[in-house]
Amino acid sequence: LVQPFDFRDAADFWDVLDEPELAFRLHALVGGTPAYRAMCIDRPRGAAEFDDWVIQRLLNPASAMFREGSALLYEEPELGDAALYHAVLGAICGGAHKRSDIAKRLGRQDSALTHPLEMLERVQLISKVNDALRSRRPLYQTTEPLIRLQHLVIRPFEARLVGRGRAHVWEQAQDTVESLIFGPHLEDLARSWCADHAAPETLGGLPSRCEPALIACREHKKNHELDVVVSADPPQQASRLLAIGEVKATTWQVGLNQLERLRHIRSLLPAGLLVGPPRLLLFSRQGFTSDLIAEAHTSTEVELIDLPRLYHGS
Repeated sequence: LVQPFDFRDAADFWDVLDEPELAFRLHALVGGTPAYRAMCIDRPRGAAEFDDWVIQRLLNPASAMFREGSALLYEEPELGDAALYHAVLGAICGGAHKRSDIAKRLGRQDSALTHPLEMLERVQLISKVNDALRSRRPLYQTTEPLIRLQHLVIRPFEARLVGRGRAHVWEQAQDTVESLIFGPHLEDLARSWCADHAAPETLGGLPSRCEPALIACREHKKNHELDVVVSADPPQQASRLLAIGEVKATTWQVGLNQLERLRHIRSLLPAGLLVGPPRLLLFSRQGFTSDLIAEAHTSTEVELIDLPRLYHGS
């Protein structure tokens, strides 16, 4: 059994390691399964050809990849009620990551989801991600990027895709792709980078785990979302937080306002988990504004990670 490649290995395998934007988009849609490169026949020769390639290779009913996202579920004989499991996967892909939110989306009791969630986790179509600051508050996410494409673009518009409306469907789906595919995927890659590729000097120590978190804020009367919380669990010592981070897959550059937001959230962290001030990590698909770059150059606590650094740096 060949496991899916890490995002860097996948970029190398697809021969796009020197094009981080293209590598990111490809991995966000097809993941790291080696067989998918042959099933796609070819790859886009650059970011400018990406949309046409998606329309031809992923959204074409005649292509091998068109139904692969559904086939992943049907290949599991343990999953009997396909409609229920598709509904659960669709809710997770649509942004319902807490069990209570999934139940609400499906109009079911919370307790009714125990078995389907356990089964989907057992066959490795979803995974459970713990909240770094709250015990027993897991979030659920799909493990295979192709499932997101299937449930957010292909299944809702299958009739239109079969009827040769592929280009229009892909154009109309761009907001969904940016917010529910590219955004969550960059968050996943950021956590993977911290766990597997970032240098201890970058994080302020050797990480044991990297998870998202919610932290309550009395000032703003809401919970703040933290995309990245890097923790260390030294043997026979208390856990401590090394770094916190924000991830932006937007089409504009990240500025100083996001750094100030992180600094505010850092002030809300439980004192018992802190040995010193955690590092502040900002991840951006489109880079950073000049004033933020200048601030980072004068600070030892701020790290800026763009796509080139994500794919090549530490």
